[in-house]
Amino acid sequence: MHRKFAKPRIVPLWVKLLASQLEQTDIIANAFIERLSVHAVYKTGIRDRYYFRLTRRDKQRGDNCFVVRPASAAIRHEVPIFREFHDDPLDTSPTYHWCINRTQFNDSTLVERRMAMHRLLREILNTKPLPDCYPDRILDEDWEQLQSADIDPYVVNGAITCFPMRRRLSHFRILEHFFNPGANERGKYLWRALQCICYKKTVRINSSNVRKVARWFSRRRIINPLVYCAIFKALGISGPIGDLDPGYGSKALACAMLDLPYYTVRNDRFQRALDLGFASFTRAEFGWLEDQNLELLISDNNFNGFAMPEENILSRARRMLCYAPRGERQRLIDKYHPTNVLKLYDNHKEALILRDSNYLFLW
Repeated sequence: MHRKFAKPRIVPLWVKLLASQLEQTDIIANAFIERLSVHAVYKTGIRDRYYFRLTRRDKQRGDNCFVVRPASAAIRHEVPIFREFHDDPLDTSPTYHWCINRTQFNDSTLVERRMAMHRLLREILNTKPLPDCYPDRILDEDWEQLQSADIDPYVVNGAITCFPMRRRLSHFRILEHFFNPGANERGKYLWRALQCICYKKTVRINSSNVRKVARWFSRRRIINPLVYCAIFKALGISGPIGDLDPGYGSKALACAMLDLPYYTVRNDRFQRALDLGFASFTRAEFGWLEDQNLELLISDNNFNGFAMPEENILSRARRMLCYAPRGERQRLIDKYHPTNVLKLYDNHKEALILRDSNYLFLW
């Protein structure tokens, strides 16, 4: 009796060409062909699978799996990655921003786009611990827009909302320049953010937007300074403010906008901002929190949980503000007896439909 063997499948020529081109690319560590797909192992540590024998991708295969055809798998040219804000070709400064031209990216094939995304991720990973400095013209432009911004959208139904709808984050590049919130961001968060940006057809693809989106995955809360401006105006604050949780500089920037003296605990991140000229840029009064008399003491833990300050610093403050999560509201009220409670919604929609909110306690 003769055994019947399965006839081996012939790999199409365009698939062999794809694997060969991938293997010769500088961003690829290894490329090989399996029964149904071409595997591309990038030097960023991510593996893409390009299936050439399937007609539809199974949802369970993951975000890095694609069904390709000769047109979508063609590698005709390299989508360039260029340095943003650097006009001098002789400038070799390591602190620059990387960018992809959106029009070229949209006109490229699937594999060309994936290779460009990995190249951009590699450059961001190589420079992410370093401060991402912006030119003076960019900082001045954002500072002017921030000062002229309207804070009314941040007050909805008598409550504060952190993220109003359709608001441009004109403050982010200022905080990024002086406080470097994207330092040491994990590669998996940067990659998820990069994929989110590239799937949008009109969003600018640059390292700043990648870091801006990555904070949502890593839970690095960077509150808009206009939120604190709305809080300070709602409370009628006109004197010195003490801050026990400087975070990434949002409260300091809000105080500079309202011409309020700002004092905080000694902090390496804030000291670095002062060394970079944060005080001279905003023309505001900053200092370390020692024995000053304060109109308002803030202990909001960067909106990440309740924290009651020590008794010795409370005696120097006329009023105090603390953040309270929604789940601990009643327990904290029964224990600390705040004189007033202000609602704090995460976004505009929650404020409109009057969902359960977080809170700011005032004494």
